[in-house]
Amino acid sequence: MKKISYLLVAIFALSLIAGCVSIPDKKNTAQYSDGKITTIVEKGKCEIYLNGGISSDLPNYIESEINNIKSQNCQKKTLVINSHGGISSAAQKVGRLVRLNNFDTAIRYENQCSSACGLIFISGVNRIIWKPNFLYVKEPRIGFHTPAVKNDGSCMNIDRINQDKRIKATVINIFNYAESMLGRNSALQFTTNMFDTDCKELKLFSVDKLLEQGIATRVGTLSE
Repeated sequence: MKKISYLLVAIFALSLIAGCVSIPDKKNTAQYSDGKITTIVEKGKCEIYLNGGISSDLPNYIESEINNIKSQNCQKKTLVINSHGGISSAAQKVGRLVRLNNFDTAIRYENQCSSACGLIFISGVNRIIWKPNFLYVKEPRIGFHTPAVKNDGSCMNIDRINQDKRIKATVINIFNYAESMLGRNSALQFTTNMFDTDCKELKLFSVDKLLEQGIATRVGTLSE
């Protein structure tokens, strides 16, 4: 009799634990050339996690993951980013897919979003940064620097922009893209952040500064 009682207690305890554990309806991980993408679908919430660099094949993988969840009745869609950057043209392609499909973008605790990654972050309908509310955890930030010229790796400084029509066209393209995502005032802030810093350096902006500039729209919470 005692054995049966212990068994019932054990089953009841396991059922409570199972009730507290959130099990995704669907989870998929894909490797691409510079990292991995994980897609989680759970109770109408669809999240794509980007962990890695921004390579030329990334837009195709992101598009594939977006298409895979279109039938999932996603009430909330978020691209969660952790990236050191990469190719700015590929970042813009990803960004256009994100905005076209009404995704939010997010950066979580201790994650980074540097260089061309910022071009993806600004494409979110809502642009969320999780600001830690506990000790010993670094605040996530976005890192900016001037893009480098693809051919020789030199910085797109004012002299190069004035001398080379192709580089000038690239800068105008970046601004036009930023304006389409953020509006003129925040796009000016965003591009100024980029071109105020040498391409071999990285300037990190706090969450509060990004909110002030309109680059981020709000701070995220643990309950999301």
